[in-house]
Amino acid sequence: MGRGVQRLGVAMMGLVLAAAAMAQGGADHPACAAPARLAIPTADTPDAAARARLAGCESAGFYYADGSKPDYVQARLCAYLERDAGDEVMFGGSAVLMMIY
Repeated sequence: MGRGVQRLGVAMMGLVLAAAAMAQGGADHPACAAPARLAIPTADTPDAAARARLAGCESAGFYYADGSKPDYVQARLCAYLERDAGDEVMFGGSAVLMMIY
């Protein structure tokens, strides 16, 4: 049996196991739900002045800073704004917060 077929078999087994775990309600486990109930520290979120200054910002721009020094504080504040606006940005909002924290 070729390596490609073996790899395909392993990938298929992984998909089957993942589907089985989801069918058993793994996402509803209390340990997984607990972090959603944690309050975000007020000191970590943007105040009114930051909200006004960062209106329409892109957190990934602050985080990656193409060629300049990244500003992780502004990236965090902006990411909270993106998250509050619906978290529609693929590489912003919650994704940037995950990388920062």
